[in-house]
Amino acid sequence: MAGSGFLVGPDGVRVEPVELQPVDVAYARRRHRDAKPGDVFFLVTRHGRLLGYCRDIEEVAELVDLRLLHGPDDAAESGGAAG
Repeated sequence: MAGSGFLVGPDGVRVEPVELQPVDVAYARRRHRDAKPGDVFFLVTRHGRLLGYCRDIEEVAELVDLRLLHGPDDAAESGGAAG
């Protein structure tokens, strides 16, 4: 999906909306049997390793704390993560 944004979080988490390609469908069907090419899912990875394909933001929240997600440039603009 060209032009789609993504969010990042702690520990290398990345959440990105993607349009499923045929190679993605097998992974998405592990949780969503009706997934098909062309569907849009959230791809959730940590350090480049697949955590899951999520149909909606509620499913993303099952994998990562949504409060810790931010745009890729937000941490630099705000001076880093608060501790």
